Amino acid sequence: MHESFGKTQSWRRILLPAIVLIGLFSLPATAWFLFLLLERFSTENLVIIVIMISFVVYFPVRHICDLYTFPMVEIDHGVMVVTEPFQGRQVYALKKITKVKAFLKSVFFLHNGFPVVINLHGLQEEERKDIVTIMVAAISGTELHHANRGGSTK
Repeated sequence: MHESFGKTQSWRRILLPAIVLIGLFSLPATAWFLFLLLERFSTENLVIIVIMISFVVYFPVRHICDLYTFPMVEIDHGVMVVTEPFQGRQVYALKKITKVKAFLKSVFFLHNGFPVVINLHGLQEEERKDIVTIMVAAISGTELHHANRGGSTK
């Protein structure tokens, strides 16, 4: 069973992280480094500043590319992979998840006895319900098929 939730390559999903990471972190840091370089220009300072700027720009852009490439929630072979802004990718074994509760646009559960909250604001209501259904089915040990989910039980 392979399920993906959350659009890949969606600019809306990366808009807030892009504004925060690039606008509030990378650009001011780059401006500060260039100001320091202009104050005391030398070849050594130029090399150090170029290296610092490349790190300050590289990691936020890499994180934003991950958000753009991977789905928000991916469930495959008993493993749930969650890609959240500012969190990276977390992997959870479905067999080790207990006490699943859906509240507003979030899912609360225990994984290995530790509380976990997943923010699902980027997903549609139907996708959020499907994720909770799959997690509850994994706890009870039943296998769900795509045709059986989300339908009427009458």
